[in-house]
Amino acid sequence: MSHGCRSVAFPAISCGIYGYPVAEAIPIALAAVRRWTGSLPEQVVFVGFDSSVVAVLGQVLGPASAVAHLHGPR
Repeated sequence: MSHGCRSVAFPAISCGIYGYPVAEAIPIALAAVRRWTGSLPEQVVFVGFDSSVVAVLGQVLGPASAVAHLHGPR
């Protein structure tokens, strides 16, 4: 990681207006993070901007790992 970031927020890319299925996107994103071999970032935060994305995050990551901070319209 060329910017030396210690953490990164990983949103559910293309799952909003573009309609990519959240249930498919979250496992793909998680697999990509797990494959990463670099020393940075130290922390990856998966971001859900509505309750449906947060629900899938909770299913995939486990309820203890999913912390929801919802912003904007729900």
